[in-house]
Amino acid sequence: MNASLLERAKAGDGEARMELAREASRAGKRAEAEHWIAEAAATGQQTALLQTGLWKMIGHRGPRDVVAGVALVRAAADAGDAQAIGMLAAFAVAAPAAPRDWDAARRLLLQAAEAHDPRALLQLALMLPADRKWQETRLALADRAAGKGYAPALYLAGRMLLDHGGQESQALARLTLAARAGEPNALKLLRSRRAPATDLSSPAFELTPINWRRVGEALPHERALPQPVARHAAPRIVTLNRLLTPEECDYIVARAAPFAQPAPGIATSATAFGLVETDALIESIDERLSRALGLPAAMGEPLALLHDAPGQQGALLTDWIDPAAPARATEIAARGQRTATLMLALNEGYDGGEIAFPRLGWRFKGKRGDALIWPASDKDGAMEARAVYQMTPPRLLDRLMLAKRMRDRDQTQP
Repeated sequence: MNASLLERAKAGDGEARMELAREASRAGKRAEAEHWIAEAAATGQQTALLQTGLWKMIGHRGPRDVVAGVALVRAAADAGDAQAIGMLAAFAVAAPAAPRDWDAARRLLLQAAEAHDPRALLQLALMLPADRKWQETRLALADRAAGKGYAPALYLAGRMLLDHGGQESQALARLTLAARAGEPNALKLLRSRRAPATDLSSPAFELTPINWRRVGEALPHERALPQPVARHAAPRIVTLNRLLTPEECDYIVARAAPFAQPAPGIATSATAFGLVETDALIESIDERLSRALGLPAAMGEPLALLHDAPGQQGALLTDWIDPAAPARATEIAARGQRTATLMLALNEGYDGGEIAFPRLGWRFKGKRGDALIWPASDKDGAMEARAVYQMTPPRLLDRLMLAKRMRDRDQTQP
C-alpha cells in the first residue's frame, strides 16, 4: 500500500480513499474496498456516494432504505457523477414515480450523455427512430458508448455496423471485445459465424459530432403499436408481431445478464427490473408494453425477465393470485389482484419452448419481439381457469422471455 496515499486518505482526502478502495478491489480484498468506499462517501466523493446509495437501495452493509439510497444517488449527481445523473433519469419515470415525468427523464439522460456516461449514450441511440435519417446519429451515440468499453454498446455498435454493411472488420472488432467481456448477445452471434481471424483490426470508434438539441427534440419517440391478432375469443387472447425491435430485445438481455440465472429443477427464474436494475430505456419499453395491454403503466408490476434452461419442466401455472392462501391474501390487500399478462419472446433458435394453454388446445411460440396477451382473472376478479398455461421446456438453447403483469390497482400508491 502506498504510504503517501494512505496518509492522504487518513487526512480526509476522498479521492485518495477511493484509490485505496480500487487497490483493495484489484487485490480481491472486498471488505477493505467497501470500507474505503464508505469512508470516501463521508467526504462527498461522487463515485462513492453513488455506490453507497446503491448499497442502501438493496440493503447491502445495513438495512434496505430506498429513500436514503435515492438521496445519496441524487447527491452523487449533484456532485457531477454522470452515471448518477443517468440513474435520476430512470427514477423520474420508474415506480414509485407518479406520474412519470418524461420531460425530466429526457433532460437528465441528455445531461448524462453529454457528460460521456456510456449507459446514457446507448439508451439515447436506441430510443431514436430506427430509420435512415437517424442512422448516423444512432451509430455515433452507440459507438461513443462502445469507446468507453461498455459491453452492451460494443455489441450493439458492432451489430449496427454489420447491418449497415461495408465495415465487417470494424464490426467484428467490437463484437470480439464485447464477447471477451462476456456480453451474451455477442457470444451467441460470434458462435453462429465462422471464427474471426486472429489479426482483427483495432476498433476505430465513431467521433461524429452530436447535435444534442436535435436528439432531445426527437425524444420521447413513440412508435405505433402493431395490429393485434385475435387468437381466442373467450378468454380473449391476442398476439402482436414485432412489438419490440431486435435491438430492444438484445438490450434487455444484455442489461439483465449480470443478475439473471436459470432456476434449478422445474422452476422458471424470474428477475425483475427494480429501481436499481432499470433505466430510462427499460421504462420506455415498459410504457410500450403497457399501451399494448391497454392499461396505464402505473397498474403494472415491474418488467421481469424469465429464463428457462433446456431440460426444465414447466408446471401448469396461473398468474391469478389465490386469496385463500394467507400470505397471498395480504399481498392482494396491499397490491391488488393480477388481471392480465403479456409475455414477449427475447430470443429464438430453441426447439420446443411454447406457451401452451392445455384447456384451450392452443400454444404459442413467437419470434424475437413477438408478444402474447391473455387475462389472468375474469371480469369478477375470479381466476380465469381457461387461461391456465404451461411454459413448455426449451431444447438446445435457453429461452428468454419478458413478462409484464398488470393488477387492478395503481402500483405507485402506498
